Amino acid sequence: MNPRVLVLSLAAALLPTNAGAAKVFLNPTNSTAAVGSGTRASYALEVSNKASARLQGASVQTQVQAGPISPTAGSSAAVDAANTWNADKFVTVASNAFNGTAHGTETYCWKNPETGVVSAGGQTLATKVQEGLLGSYTLPDRGTKTNSTWDVLKRTTMPAAVTYVVFDDCVTAHTSLPGGASERAFLSSASGHQTIGTGLANGVCASLGVSCDPGPVCTPSPEVCDGRDNDCDNEVDENNPGGGVSCNTGQPGVCAAGTTRCRNGELECNPNATPTAEICNGKDDNCNGQADENNPGGGGSCNTGQPGVCATGTTTCRNGALECVATVTPTTEICNGKD
Repeated sequence: MNPRVLVLSLAAALLPTNAGAAKVFLNPTNSTAAVGSGTRASYALEVSNKASARLQGASVQTQVQAGPISPTAGSSAAVDAANTWNADKFVTVASNAFNGTAHGTETYCWKNPETGVVSAGGQTLATKVQEGLLGSYTLPDRGTKTNSTWDVLKRTTMPAAVTYVVFDDCVTAHTSLPGGASERAFLSSASGHQTIGTGLANGVCASLGVSCDPGPVCTPSPEVCDGRDNDCDNEVDENNPGGGVSCNTGQPGVCAAGTTRCRNGELECNPNATPTAEICNGKDDNCNGQADENNPGGGGSCNTGQPGVCATGTTTCRNGALECVATVTPTTEICNGKD
């Protein structure tokens, strides 16, 4: 085995792993062709590093190793390293040229030259990468294409794609690019590296079914009733924050006394009692604003315990209690055989 490949393979094996974390191998072109003040290789590496950082922020493991798309002799060491690492995705990053007349972004996947079958995983990856790039900056969409010869597509054991992010010989201003830059100027700039790298990472994340956008940083604070996870425990308004305090519901009678409760992000005053049938107790049991109305429990015949005609009475609710009220009141004695 090539000593360089052996070292790379050992390094990959020693990388820390996240349980279940996806592995993405980024392969910037090693082409030394001059582009402006740099080379295709230097710009592809910058873009790959920006994409790698964004992917790592989404808990995706990455390796970045430059190499040719299709070596003239032997095989790509980057492909060998990716296969040894058991990467989940492989993306070669490059720029293209065509006499200064072509423009845009295009991405390739593998097509078997013998069967004509296109790699399903590669096609999905290429499509998502193309969409991610064009979602980050606006250039002509040259589409997702196939190739049947490139080593980086032929020998990779995982879904692979080759993306040409721009045509670096294009010096024509594009109103769709920041500042009306040409594709060459865009590729040569630090802001271009970041923008292209972001789009590339977004596309790879989409192919993995994860989001590249990190969630907001949560700073724990005491939980309050506001519909938010204040204490950063992935629960909202748990344990009734602010609740359990005596309050007045604003309702009449026994329904006035209440206790605070956190509900739907707001504190509300819940009555401790619900309306019931009125009884003679000096309270507004049915919460209608009146106490002991309609003589609850009264109206029946009773004995007052008094002598004579004053013995006959009717049960009556008075001052929150039932009492026997004489039906007649004492009068002047007459001769009728009654007291």
